[in-house]
Amino acid sequence: MKTLLNPKWIFAIVVFPLMIMAFLFLSEYQIIKSLLSDETKIYWLGFSVAIIVLILSQSLYAIKLIKDGQSIPIYYGIINLLVNISFVFWYVEHIREIIPWEIPNWMIPANLELYGYTFLMPTMMHALLILVIYLTPKDRNKGGLPPLIKALLIPAGLYLGSLILPSLFGHGYSKIFQMLLSLIMVVAGVSFLFFIAQVIYRYILNKEEFDPLENSFIRVLVAVIFPLIGLALNQNLGVFGNFSNIWFYIIAFSNGVFLVLPNIDKPFYRLFVFLCRTVGFVYILYFFFVFMPYLPLSVLVILFFGTGFLMMTPLLIFVMQMMQLKEDINYLSAHFENWKLVFTMIVGLGVIPFSMTMSFLKDKSTLTESLEYVYSKDANKEYDIDINSLETALNVLSSQKRRWGNSGKYGAIPFITSYYQWLVLDNMMLSSTKQSKLKEVFLGAPKSDFIARNRDVSTVNISNI
Repeated sequence: MKTLLNPKWIFAIVVFPLMIMAFLFLSEYQIIKSLLSDETKIYWLGFSVAIIVLILSQSLYAIKLIKDGQSIPIYYGIINLLVNISFVFWYVEHIREIIPWEIPNWMIPANLELYGYTFLMPTMMHALLILVIYLTPKDRNKGGLPPLIKALLIPAGLYLGSLILPSLFGHGYSKIFQMLLSLIMVVAGVSFLFFIAQVIYRYILNKEEFDPLENSFIRVLVAVIFPLIGLALNQNLGVFGNFSNIWFYIIAFSNGVFLVLPNIDKPFYRLFVFLCRTVGFVYILYFFFVFMPYLPLSVLVILFFGTGFLMMTPLLIFVMQMMQLKEDINYLSAHFENWKLVFTMIVGLGVIPFSMTMSFLKDKSTLTESLEYVYSKDANKEYDIDINSLETALNVLSSQKRRWGNSGKYGAIPFITSYYQWLVLDNMMLSSTKQSKLKEVFLGAPKSDFIARNRDVSTVNISNI
């Protein structure tokens, strides 16, 4: 983890996510700017200036450190953490001025409000990890209480505080009480993540001291068991998104299995396993970003539900997978040419995005062909409509009517639904009349019954109707 002190990581972990956030919000602004008031545009200007200042200051400082041949100092982590916490506070306070409720839902990507938290959290986590590297003693016997005990004391302290504070301030919501509560939650959330990161860092530093069987048990628990439990729990609660598709479970299990496979000294075996681990890394990276905004809340989930550690599973697997891929590259570099490793990585990283894009383009073609059949049928053309593909497109169109509450069976999948809306639907909305007509013609279901039904037939040849 000490490699994170290399200033080049500032570009990858800090600047790049900020640039993605800037691009996403700029794209959204171009869509909704005609509906924004002058006052709202002032908030957009302040928001834009803040992001630009963050990008430029981080980039210039990284360049300076690289030029001087220096590592990232501890005060960078402290300042960066305080600045980004302040920015998040401002974002929370003014998000409704940036994205007013008056904007039609179909013009706003699913979970747009979370983008700010998602792409600011890598910066905050990087700052936190810098503090962990500098402040964590290598010796497990130093530093007083073990960091895991310190982490567990935080939700216990919050519980006691929830009993004491109301008696001191009353049960009202005074300004002082709200400010104190916000400050306590920020300090608790950051401290909890700091101690958990210390647990991970100490394990990395001292993993050779653990029994191999203990190491294997920890890896299987984190890489295989926790992801499946987390997906199943979310499917029942529907809090973080719609991950009910069977492929989420298949990829989670497969990635976990390949991650815990032994590193046998056989080059072609290791190359194949490396390829599979690279494929799964995209999946883990996706969930790493999905859960980023919720990491500070994990202490609350532990307090009230006792399952907050599951929210940290993507972070734990991300660290494990990064370390394993680095180890694989070091081993394979001695047996294969560099271009072969780069090609393997490109293929592995592209499998999931390419497969998903091809599936989405198929849905787009199906929707276009279905509309053509209903509204401008060519008598000389034979139509072959994939019912499942059309049903998927119509479900996404139906979900566009809701800005919140899109986590159910047909709800939004963070980032993926937004990509689907852009690629398949061109960020447009199909009228309810046309949606109902397509449901009636191809699915044989009344509008009110459509969402509850699943058809077994996968295709229908229109020429035979």
